[in-house]
Amino acid sequence: MDILNIKGITKDFKGLRALNKVDIDVHEGEMLGLIGPNGSGKTTLVNVVTGFLKPTEGEVIYKGKPITGLKPHQITKRRIARTFQLTSLYSNLTVEENIVTGRYLKMSSSTLGSIFHTRGYREEEKGLRVKAREILTFMGLERQRDVLARNLPFGDERKLALAVALATDPELLILDEPATGMNPKEQEELVHLIQLIQEQMGITIIIIEHNMKLIMGVCRAIVVLDYGIKLAEGTPEEIAHNQDVISAYLGEYKLG
Repeated sequence: MDILNIKGITKDFKGLRALNKVDIDVHEGEMLGLIGPNGSGKTTLVNVVTGFLKPTEGEVIYKGKPITGLKPHQITKRRIARTFQLTSLYSNLTVEENIVTGRYLKMSSSTLGSIFHTRGYREEEKGLRVKAREILTFMGLERQRDVLARNLPFGDERKLALAVALATDPELLILDEPATGMNPKEQEELVHLIQLIQEQMGITIIIIEHNMKLIMGVCRAIVVLDYGIKLAEGTPEEIAHNQDVISAYLGEYKLG
């Protein structure tokens, strides 16, 4: 069953065509890799899906309903979350406070309830903090819960960005170059976390990443973009041996 259908998405910027009639179907529960050279349109496509850009043409369907043109917060409320190439954390808040901030999107209490701290609001906020601490533990950040985000080591900073995305309770999670700047040990820990998220939480994941070892190791389906078009799609083995992909992007990459 498909959770996301990207249908004929085209995006123009003042005469420059960044995406040209891109079609992608994402199956529920899968881990899909989105790869391609710099400037191939990967992040532009994610920005269209998550409401940061409106497509020139085409449609985005999520769980059978169109979401094209919705604003980012409306997309998030439909349980689609993303991380960014550059972390977008609140540097002056603690690790736990950052996660709680992400979780606030799940609260249903009214504005008046928050102003007057009604019983319903207090109970909901208590549950919110319990959930935030569960995410802290799952991500291995419980010891850093009171550390300001700006004082975290880089690897933990990237993990916190992922934790904030999880706090919105997504069914579809889009990771935009999550391993950027990480050392090999940190990348290994990240891969393990991503696999746990998919396996234990049942979340569908799309990963944009230049780290081919990571992509080939965790994804069972890969889509390749090049100059705004879908160049190829298939299993890691199929992509690694696709001559068009090798010419455009992979070079002499070998499986294993």
